[in-house]
Amino acid sequence: MGETRTASIGESGRRQSRINGLNTKKARTRGNNLMHKMNLKRALFAERALDAFRAEVGLDAIGDTVTDLMSDIGHLCDAKELDFLALLAKAIGDWKLEQTNPESVDVRPMVKIEVVS
Repeated sequence: MGETRTASIGESGRRQSRINGLNTKKARTRGNNLMHKMNLKRALFAERALDAFRAEVGLDAIGDTVTDLMSDIGHLCDAKELDFLALLAKAIGDWKLEQTNPESVDVRPMVKIEVVS
């Protein structure tokens, strides 16, 4: 799936860019804070991966695509004998640290994942 880029002039008269529907000038976190430029770049990389996965499996909803890709990565880890939960916990710690300070090299917060059946 190709990348779609558009640009428009916003209310303030400033140019606003969109890549695949993600407003690169006004992307906000759930706390309504503007996303740091570095995290926005990371989000765009992830969006490209999701677009490629979505094209392969035929999903439309982004939430379904994210969860399906994550579970398929778990199957890949099984096949490659990698500890999926440890890698996922590390990724969540990195994500949380980058939310606080996108360019930080501090120690990531500890994340513990427990699967209860």
